[in-house]
Amino acid sequence: MYTIHHISKRIRILLLTAILLLVALVIIDVTGLGRDSLAVAVPLKENTDLARAEFLSQYGWQISTVPIEVCDLTIPQEFDKVYTQYNDLQLAQGFDLTEYRGKTVKRYTYRVLNYPHDITDVRANLLVYDQTVIAGDICTAALDGFMHGLNQNDNGIALKTFYEVTES
Repeated sequence: MYTIHHISKRIRILLLTAILLLVALVIIDVTGLGRDSLAVAVPLKENTDLARAEFLSQYGWQISTVPIEVCDLTIPQEFDKVYTQYNDLQLAQGFDLTEYRGKTVKRYTYRVLNYPHDITDVRANLLVYDQTVIAGDICTAALDGFMHGLNQNDNGIALKTFYEVTES
């Protein structure tokens, strides 16, 4: 029977290399190192209202064909409490704004036409960078309103109103 001492030096080196490679792959998988953090961003076929409406329809939303508002928005380098909570909402649905710190994006705001329970004045916001959706939410503009992710079944992580977030 062979023992480790009888195995040639070359085979021991190959075996040790394979073990180290396996350990490195496990560490990379567990920690997320090497992942393209922008992979969760969703490229649009084209940067049009129709393409954004098609994107939102995947979540079951019907929106107005013309945005209520389109504006440039710069993602801050350092997140305050509001941006931290907003990014938590984005992280929960697979987006991450940290990769876009300091970048200027477009925010498209649409009126939602089919929000359940007869709630009116509901809006869909999409943040788009370089023809790619990098964040989104469903909300009301009312101070006592709500905000949640794009999924219609989402109970919402950021159900606090903007007023409650900034005052607490």
